[in-house]
Amino acid sequence: MQATCPRKPQDSLSPSKIADLVSERLSKYDMSPEGGCSSAFKNLLSDFLHKRVADLRKTRTRLQLPDDQKDDYDRMEIVAANISGISAKQLQVSVEVPHMFVLCTCNFSLCGPHKNIAGL
Repeated sequence: MQATCPRKPQDSLSPSKIADLVSERLSKYDMSPEGGCSSAFKNLLSDFLHKRVADLRKTRTRLQLPDDQKDDYDRMEIVAANISGISAKQLQVSVEVPHMFVLCTCNFSLCGPHKNIAGL
């Protein structure tokens, strides 16, 4: 996420906010099999993002920071954000771009017998 969309430490979201946004996004129609998203892709994306939330929670715990209360100017908050923080923009890119890639590759006939090419 960091390489694709760098963020400032103060842009980092709290773990519960990330989890809420992930759940909200994954519940949308276009993330369902009927909407064109395979269950395998949805599960992989969900697992990846929930692991990132767990990593952020562990980082915050190790730095003795509360799970969801943020003080954007606290030095330890900045350290936590630099180690494992996720911004709203990074989350959006992580959820939207891979999904659009899968839709595009499906439109180019990679979903049929060649679906392993897309990794799904």
